[in-house]
Amino acid sequence: MAVPDAPAGTWEDFIVLNSGVDKHFEVLPKAADHMATDTRLSWWTKLDYAAALARDTWPLPKTEDREGYYGSDHFSYWASGLSDARMLIDTAREMQVPLGTYLDLGCASGRVTRHTALEVQEMKTYGCDINRLHVEWCNRFLPRR
Repeated sequence: MAVPDAPAGTWEDFIVLNSGVDKHFEVLPKAADHMATDTRLSWWTKLDYAAALARDTWPLPKTEDREGYYGSDHFSYWASGLSDARMLIDTAREMQVPLGTYLDLGCASGRVTRHTALEVQEMKTYGCDINRLHVEWCNRFLPRR
């Protein structure tokens, strides 16, 4: 019985999406600059976001670089990450889990990790994703914490 030839490529090509893609990213301005055009702004009236919005001066990924989350409602993309980060942090505190390190498996372009890094300054935040371009975006444009 003949053994079929292995497909060409590196090991990375078999486990990572976009391993060979070279991408020039374009970024959007910070979240505060998108509030006036966000059609879902009313969704976030109970989310106390003013201090987080002032702290987060990093750019946002374009819609196509964030798996399409929230389409052109860029502020809602940002606010949903803040809401989810706070839920995770609050749950960890309720369960008495130390907030020393946070690992986001499937972080995409950092929707939640950008906030965990800013909400708990002393916490180390890491993200990983099967899509190499998401990890590259986070490494280029989000804070190192």
